[in-house]
Amino acid sequence: MKINWTNNKNFHIISGVGMDHTYILLEAWRQTNIEGTLEERISETFRNAALSVTVMSLTDLLVFCIGYTSPFMSVRIFCACSG
Repeated sequence: MKINWTNNKNFHIISGVGMDHTYILLEAWRQTNIEGTLEERISETFRNAALSVTVMSLTDLLVFCIGYTSPFMSVRIFCACSG
């Protein structure tokens, strides 16, 4: 499979895919007790956001796997290099 110049753009697209995780973690952080210790707040944040982040990561993986079966070679290369 030939890697072409469009794959140089993958970093920007993949970082955009990861931004939704950031928003979920920030919202979970905002819902923690402000008077708690840092360790308690981080623990509660990850506990509350873990399922959402896991499901979103699995759907991203599924989308890249489905995209790899595309008849368009550029989409296949992108999904193979990004997923």
